[in-house]
Amino acid sequence: KDSVNGIKDDKFFYLEDEMSQIRQSLGMYISKDQTDGAVHLFKEIFANSIDECNNNNTHWDKNKKEITVIFYESKRKIVVIDNGRGIPTDILVSVVMKKHASTKTMGLSESRNKKVTGLNGVGMTICAALTDYMYVTTYRGNHSKTIELIDGELKEYPNVKLKEFKTGTEIGIIPSEKYLGPINLTTDIIEDYIRNMSYILDPDITVTFIGEKNPEEKNDKKR
Repeated sequence: KDSVNGIKDDKFFYLEDEMSQIRQSLGMYISKDQTDGAVHLFKEIFANSIDECNNNNTHWDKNKKEITVIFYESKRKIVVIDNGRGIPTDILVSVVMKKHASTKTMGLSESRNKKVTGLNGVGMTICAALTDYMYVTTYRGNHSKTIELIDGELKEYPNVKLKEFKTGTEIGIIPSEKYLGPINLTTDIIEDYIRNMSYILDPDITVTFIGEKNPEEKNDKKR
């Protein structure tokens, strides 16, 4: 009914799809758009790698805690790689596609909780919703799994059996101007954020940055 007892209600609607919920309520999830919004997406996946470095359950190869960030400026593509635990292959799709799905929200000690940068389990889903392209590859011991999202549409690949034991996660994103607006993301912006974070990261974490300003130029930066 249009009105009950003279009180008129607005039309009710419900967005069942997780991607649509985030896109329709952008300010609720990242409160930024354009270039700042793109940086926010990078921070989300970089923060996940930091959490893996601070996780006591992570298996470290030769006790090295490593994060690699690769940025292709001409493609607006960001890749973040860590050698942490990786995401369990059987829940990879849920962790990426569903809000409040996470492997790090339960059973945290008070001391470790202070180091965790994200507990709500929404960062990956925000990236899935606001990118033109996203891929996630997880390495879990003797198996790996990859999924791709093109404008939020999922493409899932079967598990791959590895010849050698390996753990970690590799995530690549291309922030979307369709949802965020004009983006002018530069190598300097990404490098500046990583440099500022280096002052507060644990000293046993090594972050390598590779910034490609132009595929035809050979002036890549490494840190």
